[in-house]
Amino acid sequence: MRLIVIPDLAIHFGIALLINMVICFKKNKRNWLWILILSPLSIYHDLDILWSHRMILHSFVIQIVLVLLVWIITKRNNLITLFVAINVFSHIFMDMSQFYVACFWPFTNGVFSFHFDIFVNMDKPSLLDSNISGQFQPNFPTSDLEQWGTLFSTLGVLITLAASILWGLSYRFLLERNKKGVTNKENILKEDPDET
Repeated sequence: MRLIVIPDLAIHFGIALLINMVICFKKNKRNWLWILILSPLSIYHDLDILWSHRMILHSFVIQIVLVLLVWIITKRNNLITLFVAINVFSHIFMDMSQFYVACFWPFTNGVFSFHFDIFVNMDKPSLLDSNISGQFQPNFPTSDLEQWGTLFSTLGVLITLAASILWGLSYRFLLERNKKGVTNKENILKEDPDET
């Protein structure tokens, strides 16, 4: 038996937002705005439910092209490109941890999935078990379970809520810090006009 945490839209969004905030820690406020603006890229993949779900927009090939286009359009802005890459690739890896994904489409319709689980027996907590597996299928399995997905879950909403609160607090802290920095610089210039 596997513990299943299905990555819904809120989990995809919240986890990508948290990862981007860790990378951007102590950076300027403009970068924190980019994090918020680019975060929806962590969930746009699921638009492919209109065609072939977990295939077209879940392809590494398509996402690599997107990341390269962003890098070129932003004139080689590595930080923005990194935010985009985290958003688009985290979604695919999270889905692969629970579902089959055609991550190498259009080169193959084959689907991949991997699992890494560590279990603890709640009756005997000293008993640990693990499951590490990866699997390739020539096509999507035809089971009713594979066709269903969760749009929002309690865990996902809580993760996104926590990430959003942290983002807001961090952004406010940056604004306050920048405001104090400008005030301190103005005071220094008033005391010593020759200081530049």
